[in-house]
Amino acid sequence: MCRWKWEWIRETTGWTPTNLMHKAFEKTGERSGITAWKHRKNGLEVLVLPDDSAPVAAFMVTYRVGSRNETAGLTGATHFLEHLMFKGSTRFNKDAGSSIFQTLQRVGAQVNATTWNDRTNYYEVLPSDQLDLAMQVESDRMRGALL
Repeated sequence: MCRWKWEWIRETTGWTPTNLMHKAFEKTGERSGITAWKHRKNGLEVLVLPDDSAPVAAFMVTYRVGSRNETAGLTGATHFLEHLMFKGSTRFNKDAGSSIFQTLQRVGAQVNATTWNDRTNYYEVLPSDQLDLAMQVESDRMRGALL
């Protein structure tokens, strides 16, 4: 019998959205099945929407910066930065043989990013047992992008 990753996690660890977060996070709300959390020190907001209908996970990091933050004469800078962020990071880069695309596509991930007026986001859709890898990539990209 095939069990989805979500069911396996719930059965083996007791993990649920209400006990998901480390004590550094505070639950700030719940609506339509989405649980909102906020890091007590740095303000990082996390939204969790469990869905065990397929053995995949979507992971997205959204930065609240977009074209509205550009000045006259510098249009396109935010979108250009979005592309530069795919050059890699200290841990995930071509020179190390572990570019962001290589690393994520090796496990079957779909990877992309978008920029809009008020935000830029990076996302991955991948097998749910590889969710931690997506978090590692985005964390390293956030802190050590090779621009």
